[in-house]
Amino acid sequence: MLTVIICTTSLVILSDDYCTVTVEYLYSNGESAYEPYVAVFNNGDNVDITINNPEILGYTPKE
Repeated sequence: MLTVIICTTSLVILSDDYCTVTVEYLYSNGESAYEPYVAVFNNGDNVDITINNPEILGYTPKE
């Protein structure tokens, strides 16, 4: 059986002061494959981040 993991990223600006970046790891059926990565940044900050792929049993990420 082929396991498909979908990685979705969203940027939500909640106010003039800060924004939230969320990365979700989902199976193709919509179920969560791993806890989401969530980070909050002040608006106007220069942000340079690297998010490492989580280890998910039975799944090898593409490089």
